[in-house]
Amino acid sequence: MAMKTRALEQRPAVDPYEEPSVEWGWHGSFPRGKVIGGIATIVILLLLIPGSYESRMYVPWILGIVAVILFLLVRDAVRRRTAWRR
Repeated sequence: MAMKTRALEQRPAVDPYEEPSVEWGWHGSFPRGKVIGGIATIVILLLLIPGSYESRMYVPWILGIVAVILFLLVRDAVRRRTAWRR
């Protein structure tokens, strides 16, 4: 029990106005959610390519958005891998 109290004493005081989610105990992010959401978006966009429109002007837009999302996912993975803190 003494070990828990020491750990609590060593925690830095956080102002709830700076980080409002401290009050309910969690203020992280969703790294897996970003990856899953990005991959799902890429798959959905690629499934839209074989459309029934005569003009194929939407294909470069879809491929451009897919390329941007893929770039962001790869950049995030590289940054997370080479980060000095995890």
